Amino acid sequence: MLCLLHSSQTRQSPLGSSQSQEGSSSCSPVVFEELEYHEPVCKRHYTNPNFSESDFDPDSYKIPFVMLSLKVFAAQVHSLLQTHEGMVPLLSFPECYASEFSPLELSEEGEAKGAIPLEHLITCIPGINVVTAQNGIKVIKWIHNNPPPPNADPWVQRCKSPVGNPQLIQFSREVIDLMKNQPCCLMPISKFIPSYHHHFAKQCRVSDYGYSKLLELLEAVPHVLQILGMGSKRLLTLTHRAQVKRFTQDLLKLLKFQVSKLVVIREFMQAYHWCFSRDWDVTEYGVCELMDLLAEIPDTTICVTQQEEDLVISIPKRERTPEEIERTKQFAKEVVDLMRHQPHFRMVFNKFIPSYHHHFGRQCKLTYYGFTKLIELFEAIPDVLLVLECGEEKILTLTEVEKVKALAAQFVKLLRYQKDNSLPVNELLTEYSKYFGYGLKLQDFDVSSVPALLQKLCHVVKVVDTLAGREVQLINRKSLRSLTTQLLVLLMSLPDTEDSLGVEELSKQYEATHSAPLNPCEYGFVSLGELLKSLPYLVELFESEDSEGEDRVRLTRLYQFARSVRALLHTYHYQQIFLTEFPSTFSKYTGVVLQPRSYGYSTVDELLGAIPQVVWIKGHGHKKIIVLKNDMKVRASPLPPPAESPQPDSESQYGTEERDRISTDGTQAGAHSPGSSTSEAELLCLSSGSPVDLLCGPVPSCLPSPQLRPDPVTLEHADLIQFEEQPLQDTEHNETKAAAAAAGSADPRNVSDPTEPSSPPGPKDFSCPPVRAAQPSPVEVSNSRHKLPQAPRVTTSLTDSPNKRASRNKVKLAANFSCSPVTRL
Repeated sequence: MLCLLHSSQTRQSPLGSSQSQEGSSSCSPVVFEELEYHEPVCKRHYTNPNFSESDFDPDSYKIPFVMLSLKVFAAQVHSLLQTHEGMVPLLSFPECYASEFSPLELSEEGEAKGAIPLEHLITCIPGINVVTAQNGIKVIKWIHNNPPPPNADPWVQRCKSPVGNPQLIQFSREVIDLMKNQPCCLMPISKFIPSYHHHFAKQCRVSDYGYSKLLELLEAVPHVLQILGMGSKRLLTLTHRAQVKRFTQDLLKLLKFQVSKLVVIREFMQAYHWCFSRDWDVTEYGVCELMDLLAEIPDTTICVTQQEEDLVISIPKRERTPEEIERTKQFAKEVVDLMRHQPHFRMVFNKFIPSYHHHFGRQCKLTYYGFTKLIELFEAIPDVLLVLECGEEKILTLTEVEKVKALAAQFVKLLRYQKDNSLPVNELLTEYSKYFGYGLKLQDFDVSSVPALLQKLCHVVKVVDTLAGREVQLINRKSLRSLTTQLLVLLMSLPDTEDSLGVEELSKQYEATHSAPLNPCEYGFVSLGELLKSLPYLVELFESEDSEGEDRVRLTRLYQFARSVRALLHTYHYQQIFLTEFPSTFSKYTGVVLQPRSYGYSTVDELLGAIPQVVWIKGHGHKKIIVLKNDMKVRASPLPPPAESPQPDSESQYGTEERDRISTDGTQAGAHSPGSSTSEAELLCLSSGSPVDLLCGPVPSCLPSPQLRPDPVTLEHADLIQFEEQPLQDTEHNETKAAAAAAGSADPRNVSDPTEPSSPPGPKDFSCPPVRAAQPSPVEVSNSRHKLPQAPRVTTSLTDSPNKRASRNKVKLAANFSCSPVTRL
């Protein structure tokens, strides 16, 4: 059955290639425009008046090559189309161009270096295309039959990619990979099949793509492949769109290869050679000048700026916010988690977005991390992910360090699944394939044998010789909890002038402090750097700029705040403070106003709750108290005192001589009792004869802070001036002892009470100045004669807990430690 098509409908082109983009079909996106017939030459300007279309042999047509600037040539072609009613035959284009401008310097293929096909250069002009009429004649015309608007997109109405046909998409990638390896990206159409076979080591079967002729298959990918000329001498080349995309990728790779991420135009050729190990040839990308290619790249991708007398090509930098940088770090962890679930820790680039959505249940939004392209986001995490180019296909894979860590986790899971947590070495690869469903490739880890692979995993597994043979077993790893606390104490105890420490120096300080070397393998890590990287919320690693790239470690911003909190609580005897008083005290101590939102928390409670290894909060309501953890109370190294401290400075209240005397007295007292405790050593300082009241000085840490409360006043006593009886009884008791010993000693102060046991010399024998009693009044003396003799009193040790003593006035408890003279009124 025959069917007539309406004139407004498009038809398949029986000849040549039409580089139009009016639509696409499942068989071929090439369409035949409403150009049923056209004159082969321009009758006004063609120099051969005897030209006959019937006598014209397409095989005799030779493709002309030119060397022109695209920017200047584009304006001339648009002007030429306006004078020719929007259409110029390709055969007579040199004559028409010469009639209005100057004659073109034409050459054949290979004659002039730096020249490109004229037909290809015309198709590089935005808004202009070369189409084929029904009679096989190629015609230059506007895409929309009129000049493009001034603000039109250069890529408007370019050829689209075939949609919904994965075979053609794969064939397009293969064509690009094949053509970019040809000289000047040009190839005769007759050499396509053998070149394809030689390059890919497989046959190009046209029937596999649903076509019967090679020309139809080549016309099915007009977005990447352009067919130049006519007849049997046609040439194949990449389209301008494909060339610009390819150049953009190469230019970005070149700029990222530079240390400064930029290159000067006059140094471009040398930089290109260093990066790609081949000489720069602009005709490889289908144009005659470098600026023609740079003009096609958007400003958001490449930035060309004028600096003094040179043009500089650079990658535009957008300053990302701290929140976006933190999200990128979290994204790196998500990528590692996702890649560990892939066979061989690899994934095709195009499958990342759907795999991410399926694994995490949410979309991967690039703007959330401050990027517009996925490849740029991957390039921001080079420590964990690599992007490999296999032809036109990109493969994602973990870095070697991350692959070793992922394999170590797999071995732990595999060995724990086995009986006795062990496995013969010769069965390791077989059991690995059974458990994970794919084989283990030793070459992925740069090893050639299983023992060499196990040597890289010495921090996780060990090889043991048994009666049954060599077996792989898990090593007993230590817990990171105690080590984390020890490292925090070391870093928090650094002087205020230092905020970081070299990794090697940290290991040495740890060994000097704990008298044991820090072995990362005992905790399941290859190196100390990897161990510190596993604590990203506590510490961060960075390269020092002034120490030849030395790796250094410092506390994170949150734990720098924790360091200040620890230093503040060290100024308190119980290392605790009320939560209500903390913000003002912290601001006074550090000189900086505390702002929890700057750390990412809304309240002080949440901020302190984010550092559980340093402090904890007890109590409820307004009685909440911030308490320093016991592990944080130890000082790894002496820290200089802070600039401003809310606690009184003890050293300012004692002179140099007084401090020396206190130290001497303490040394002498300690010599009598070598086994005295730290609390007793602190109490020895009370033996000084300083006239300063002890209540004004620092209280020893072994004693509780006294709570001063007045005794209740008894209303029965009318005389409010009456003093307590207990001090009076003590005075009368001292007078009785003095009178009894008057015969044996002239000085009553040297007479001791025979009823009281003598104390051996030691820390409890304080050389306090004697306390003289005031002369009693006659009324008191008469009253004392009628009182019964007092029972001998038992001396209580100063180091005993106040809770074990008899109830007494709290004020008197504090006064017991004062060695200043007491005068009775």
